[in-house]
Amino acid sequence: MISLLAPAGLVALAAAAAPVVVHMLTHRQQQTRHFPALAFVLGARSGRAAPARVRDALVLALRTLALIALVLALSGPLWQAVGGAARQPAVIILDASASMRQRTAGGTSWSHALAAASRLSEELGDRPLLLVVAGRPLERSSPAPLAERGPLRALLASAQPGWGSGATAEALALSAEVLRGLGGDCWLIADGSRGAWAGVDPAALPAGVRLHPVAVNGGGANLAVRALALSPGLAVRGRELEVRAELANYGGAAVQVGVRLTLGEESRDAQLVVPADGTAVVAERFTPRGEARWLPLAAAITTRDDGGDALPEDDRRDGAVELLPAIPVTVLSDGDPADPRGALKPLLAALAASGLAPTVVPGSSLVSAPGGGEARRVLVTAGLAHLPEAAPFAAHLLAGGAWLQVLVSEADARLAGALPDLAPPGRPGAPVDLGGTRGLGLGPVRSDHPLLAGLRGREALLAEVMAWRYRPLVLGEGAHALMSWSDGSPALCERAVGAGRWLLLGISPAEADSTLAASDATPLLVEPLGRVLLPPRRADAAEPCGTQLAAQHALLRPDGAPAPLFDGSCQLDRPGLWHDGERLIAAAIPALESDLRPYPAPAGAEAPRDATHAAAAAGSSPLWPWLLLGGLLLLALEQLVAGGRRAGGR
Repeated sequence: MISLLAPAGLVALAAAAAPVVVHMLTHRQQQTRHFPALAFVLGARSGRAAPARVRDALVLALRTLALIALVLALSGPLWQAVGGAARQPAVIILDASASMRQRTAGGTSWSHALAAASRLSEELGDRPLLLVVAGRPLERSSPAPLAERGPLRALLASAQPGWGSGATAEALALSAEVLRGLGGDCWLIADGSRGAWAGVDPAALPAGVRLHPVAVNGGGANLAVRALALSPGLAVRGRELEVRAELANYGGAAVQVGVRLTLGEESRDAQLVVPADGTAVVAERFTPRGEARWLPLAAAITTRDDGGDALPEDDRRDGAVELLPAIPVTVLSDGDPADPRGALKPLLAALAASGLAPTVVPGSSLVSAPGGGEARRVLVTAGLAHLPEAAPFAAHLLAGGAWLQVLVSEADARLAGALPDLAPPGRPGAPVDLGGTRGLGLGPVRSDHPLLAGLRGREALLAEVMAWRYRPLVLGEGAHALMSWSDGSPALCERAVGAGRWLLLGISPAEADSTLAASDATPLLVEPLGRVLLPPRRADAAEPCGTQLAAQHALLRPDGAPAPLFDGSCQLDRPGLWHDGERLIAAAIPALESDLRPYPAPAGAEAPRDATHAAAAAGSSPLWPWLLLGGLLLLALEQLVAGGRRAGGR
């Protein structure tokens, strides 16, 4: 069966009659007149008249056939077998990620993709067809491929590209299940960017299922705010905070850019140059104040020196950060916070005096890692009555949390070695009771360490610390001693565990154990905990669009409309600031979607086809190249024959 990509081109077939018309108009009737003197000459040439007429007819036929072949080539004929692939079902997958919103060639990549899908559905004739829109969630025109095109056209009319990452890999997996055992063709219509190929593996397709990438216009130069970071990773009222914006330039030339950083109601403007195919960072420092619990922040491109941008929607990125009155610390203890002679009361007082906000939690209540996101990363244990589950501590450390373990009770000492597969900073020995002696003093102190920087120049305070009861520590592998007793055993040691930090303090602040509680050194020891132990940086203050966020009731979108809530979660389906009456959430275009540069197809995939010839991929063979070649060969042959005729006429 033959189909045409451009049937209107057949109108030009009328041009094929031009050589015949010209021949008829120039052909004249000849009158015969006899000249006796030429009789012998005419007799000599009469034998060549018939071959000349044959050559003329052949030249005319060759010209006409050449024109017919060239006109048919312009109409884009395709040959498709009546059986085999022509009867197999097919699936069209439309990439619906944020990068499909890019402006290109008088429209958007999405508009070009819709046109390609519509044209492809018509060219496939009556083959059963399914349309899958690869957004989040996936949309499909029908449960199974249908010969009827009504549902497909309805989905094409209503579908829109999303603001998050696409789901081409999930759509291809769905298509593979639909075609499994039947065979068939999948067309993936996308802009060919890195995000379009994410997770796509042609080798995983079932036998008989073929993938045909179709490239629509895309790949324009783009400038984007790719991330909005915080240093440190949380905002505390009255403490300085650095806001950093990372800008990416996916164009072929460096661009000078004006950027505005905003935190709350304060703004800072900056100028920077972003190199071609590179990134640049702009940073400004703010001191958040006020009574608001949540602060919005933003980075926006205000000016640029070229004006060209394929996806301007990612030139602004919003963020949200919780403003804390003080750095929170979770204290896990079974001690009595009111006991003036116990270890817990002086420890809580020192934390509060250092600007921290301690919350006491009984040891038996810890069944999972301390919550609260990045704002509750400091955990202190002291005076446990029973050995708690060790798994939450390991999870807390591996996730980037900090743990200060103060050795007071026997359970504290046993916990130090109870974490599965995690070596402690030090292994506590049996308690040593010095009785009525003067006590054991401190020896070397690493005052160059950030945790002890507050004691620099105040070493005399440490000379006041004496212990009557203590546990000698054996320094663990990979750990560092920050303070030591005069007998050489570590008094404070640390070790990095995963992304977190584990500190072990062998000085009990209980009155019966040491003079630590009465020393002014105690607040100086714990004050840096919030600054130093928390993660130094929050990578991005925005969630990627498409994220499913746990919620008890519907969140309000940036335009104020409520978003639907399904199974206790809400999808951030567009960029901007969301809220639920208590918290502020920012959503932004995923950084991957800002990279519009064409990306090579994965191994095993055929080269992407042009959208105007997409149907040639499935059991159809394009005939126009052969017709074009045939027309050119006919013209060349016509020139040879015509040249021979002229040579024979001389």
